[in-house]
Parts: sequence; C-alpha cells; structure tokens
Amino acid sequence: MKKSSLKEKRYQGQALAIILIILIVGVILALALYSRNVKNKYRTVDEKRSREAAQEVDAIIGVLQSSSRIALISNVETRFPVGSACWNTDEGCCVSGESDVTQILNVEDVDLSSLALSPDDSPSTLMEVCFQYVNDFSTGFTIHEGSSFAINLFGESKNCELDFSFTGNPIVVHQVYAQKDASGKLLSFREYTPNDTQSLEGDFFGLCVDSSACGSRWIDMNEFSFSCDEIGGYVPYELRFIASPGPTIMTINASNDCVQDLALRVTPKSTSSGNFKGSYFDIPLRDSSPSLFDYVLYNNGGELLYDD
Repeated sequence: MKKSSLKEKRYQGQALAIILIILIVGVILALALYSRNVKNKYRTVDEKRSREAAQEVDAIIGVLQSSSRIALISNVETRFPVGSACWNTDEGCCVSGESDVTQILNVEDVDLSSLALSPDDSPSTLMEVCFQYVNDFSTGFTIHEGSSFAINLFGESKNCELDFSFTGNPIVVHQVYAQKDASGKLLSFREYTPNDTQSLEGDFFGLCVDSSACGSRWIDMNEFSFSCDEIGGYVPYELRFIASPGPTIMTINASNDCVQDLALRVTPKSTSSGNFKGSYFDIPLRDSSPSLFDYVLYNNGGELLYDD
C-alpha cells in the first residue's frame, strides 16, 4: 500500500509539473503573439504614416510642376521678398505648416481635393515647402533637339567659371562676346569667328574616334569648361547650347562668383508621426529658344549693333 501511495504521489507530481510547464509555455507563446501583434500594428501604422508623407510630397510636386504654375512659382520673390522672415534659412525661403502651405497652393489656384494634406487620423503631419535660387543643375536637365539653352553672362565677374557635362547626343556650343562702355552698357557684338563654336561629340556614338569622320571642328569629349575672361576688349555675353541630332542631358556647376539664378529649386517636405519625406525639382530660369535663331545669328559675318 505504501508503494502504491508513493507511486500515485509521484505520478501526481509529474502531472502537476507537466501542467505547469504547459502553462508556462502557453503564457510565453501568448506573450510572444501579443508582442508580435503590437509590433505589427505599430509597424503598419508607421508604414501608413510614411506612405502618407510620401504621397503628400508627390502631390505637391505634381501640382507645382504643372506648366500653368511654373511662371508664378519662378517669381516667388514677388510674394516673399528677399529679406523677409521666410528667407532666414540656409534652404532659401521656407514656408512651414499646413495652413501656410495650403495658402500658397490656394494662391496658385490649386485643387486641394487632390492633396492628402493631414488626414484626420494623423494630426501630427507637418508640411513645408522651400524655395531656393541655385547656380547648378547637378542632377541634369534635358535640351531637346530643335531648341537651344542660353546662359546670359553679360556683366558677370571675370572670376566666373562654369563646368558643363553632357550625356545623350552631341552638342554644339556657341560663345558670344560683346563690348560694353564704362557704365557697363552693351555697345556691340564681336564679329563671329570659327573659334566661337565648339562641337562636342563625346563618347556618345564613337563617331569622332577617327577625326576624319567628323572633321577638326568636332571635339571628342563630353565636358566643357568656360571662364569669363575678356578677349580683345570683348567680354562674354552669352553661351548657347544646341542639341544635335537628338536630346542631350546637361549638368552645370558654376562658381560662387557667377550665375546665381540658373534655377529655382522647389523642395516640398512632409513629416507624419516622425516619418520624414522630402524631394525637390528645379525650374530653369534661363529659357531655351528655337535653334533657328542660332543659325540666323551665327552663320553670317558682321557685327550685330545694339540699338536701344
């Protein structure tokens, strides 16, 4: 009887231990599942906020890039004069807060229903749009065939230096020089010379590896540097770039001594529950013009007299 009683107690103890182990494992699994569900919930919310911030930035860019508003945006200083409070930042003129950003967009007659600004369940969303004049196109922009891109250099410092690089198709560079009086007024243009034009073939097609294929006027390179030095009493007036025979992507880097308004950089930003998203696009401030003008202007000799 004693042996049977001991066995029963031992079996009961083992059963209790097994039950306790099962309970402990169950509690651990339950806590793990609960923790995972909580993390997944926060991760889902975090991803949602991040997606909302990105959507807001994309929506703002889509609105501001429309052709009907580019001209208004380019004259941002008419509504925000340089020296006003919004310009007190290294990023140019920055307008923060949903109400102010909405006001800017309303000025541009924007359909606000297309923008997911600050959804009801995300009151912490912070919007900001910055405008900054820049003197470089480090990301590149396209010069289409049949048009040219002009950079006016008249009145720039002799220390002005510009570096250009090209990808895509060959490009023709015209250098225009002019004479000015003591007050800086334009007097006349210098007569065209063959050295005023450079044709850059680069490594685009390999056409000019053999110089006989293109002639001496084509240079096998995809970079171009220019300094605003005076030549024979004439100073640089303008650089004109013509894409031929197809579109060319050009990047520009200018020294701090020149061309401070090549582009207006627009940078929308959004922060939703700690998730920051930002992007930018550049609005060129030096408009392109039909290349027919270049052929008429530069393929004939003689001076172009200035008449005001």
